[in-house]
Amino acid sequence: MVKVKMMDENSFVMLTKNLNILAEIIRTRQEEKQAVLDEFDKEKERYSKGKIPEKTFSNIVKKTNKEVMRLDRSIKDSIQKANMKQKSVGKLIEHQKPKAFRAKEKGIVLTGVSRKKKSTASKKTNDKKSSGKKKSSKKNSEKNSKISKAEIKKEMKAEKKLMK
Repeated sequence: MVKVKMMDENSFVMLTKNLNILAEIIRTRQEEKQAVLDEFDKEKERYSKGKIPEKTFSNIVKKTNKEVMRLDRSIKDSIQKANMKQKSVGKLIEHQKPKAFRAKEKGIVLTGVSRKKKSTASKKTNDKKSSGKKKSSKKNSEKNSKISKAEIKKEMKAEKKLMK
């Protein structure tokens, strides 16, 4: 019996959930960065009014720069992880392209099977041997396009490997 490709919903849900979590982490870090910069603006205003000494303000500047750099690094790491998850989701989705089956009296056949193209050098030698017309057999192409159980199992194994 022929089996149609089925998406592994658990893998898809897990990948999208992880992608969502990473997006939330990015947003949280951005909000933290904004809070740090707002706090620095308040301290700068206090310094300009003369409420805190210069030495204290220089320590605040160093502390703010260190915190902003830490947050930027965290945001970049999360973006990189999210991009990797996004590619995994894309591969999983791309792998779901349907195979075209057609019901025939002989059974179910896979249509649109791509054949390996011969190299141009071998084509030239074949063209010299054959004089003019080539015979094409519709029956042979139908026999070759039938999908076997072994091929289906191979597809399923490949799909499972891709999902991991």
